[in-house]
Amino acid sequence: MFTCSLLATLRCLGHFPAYSASLPKCWKPLPTLSDNNLFHPFSKSPFPAVCVRGEAIQHAGELPLWVKYKCPDCRWPIHCLEEHWQVDEEHKKYYSCLWEVNEDEHDLRRGRKLWEFQLPGAYEEAISFANWDLFWYTSGFPSMDTGQSRRHASKLLTYPLTIGSIALCTTLHVPPGAPDTEKAGAAKPQIRVFILGAHAESSLPPHVWEQLCMLFPSCHFHLLFIRPQHTWSSIQLYGFPSYTVPYSLQLTVMGIQAKYSEVHQHFEELFSPYADVFFLFSPGFSFPSMTSVSELHGTPLPQINSPTEWGPVMTVLLETCCSVIVTRFSPADMERDICSLECWRL
Repeated sequence: MFTCSLLATLRCLGHFPAYSASLPKCWKPLPTLSDNNLFHPFSKSPFPAVCVRGEAIQHAGELPLWVKYKCPDCRWPIHCLEEHWQVDEEHKKYYSCLWEVNEDEHDLRRGRKLWEFQLPGAYEEAISFANWDLFWYTSGFPSMDTGQSRRHASKLLTYPLTIGSIALCTTLHVPPGAPDTEKAGAAKPQIRVFILGAHAESSLPPHVWEQLCMLFPSCHFHLLFIRPQHTWSSIQLYGFPSYTVPYSLQLTVMGIQAKYSEVHQHFEELFSPYADVFFLFSPGFSFPSMTSVSELHGTPLPQINSPTEWGPVMTVLLETCCSVIVTRFSPADMERDICSLECWRL
């Protein structure tokens, strides 16, 4: 959102010689794409950031089998060799989805005003979580009339709404009949949400997380991102890089760049099953470990069994008696993680 505003400003400055003279000589204004010109192969995208992402996808495979072959239908690099693409019948299921992702990436960067990211203030009606359309309607969002608008808005709000829709409902709500206001919640305990292995969720700006406060005006939230991808400060907390953003009276955001097992001891005396909750967004319990192998078979262990990954973490989480909420990308992924957890407990 802020990037597009900056680009729009720079484009305007380009029309005024007094300002454009101060821009670097190598600077070139980014193109403005029309609605019917949003699809471009990542390697030939007019936006450098998309080209970089395309290169990252190509290098996602194991050396020397980099993902070099681009599908002629969806234009994504999805196979190492053309021979692999020809025998793979599964990739046809994902054509339309990959095409949409490509257009969405270009739409976000083409310089238009992203009205989908204009978040409403305090909600005036009861909010429905039945589906995205009902949520947007009852919470006062602009009308989402296209699939692209729905994808942009839902991608932005997925993390805070997942937490708000399922976490500690008995604690988040005020007693029946009481007004759900900040004053009514003055005596309520602070709700601590521990988000472990944080990635994309830690890069959301605080005003997006403030939607939690809009949903529950009587609650005070303290979000703790453990091992975030990005840290905003070199301040040390518990001996690790960290940041703290006291965004409002109802919301504090904190990030600690450490493994949870390294900081658990600093929280273990304070846990409350009524006011604390753990979220693990797509942790990959069943994924093969990058660091641990089976002594019996010599094959990688599932991450839930790895002594350097989720194994010791889950042990201490269960000891807290707090809720542990785990998400996955699909039912199949969830089933694999459930099986790996069941085997871990044996």
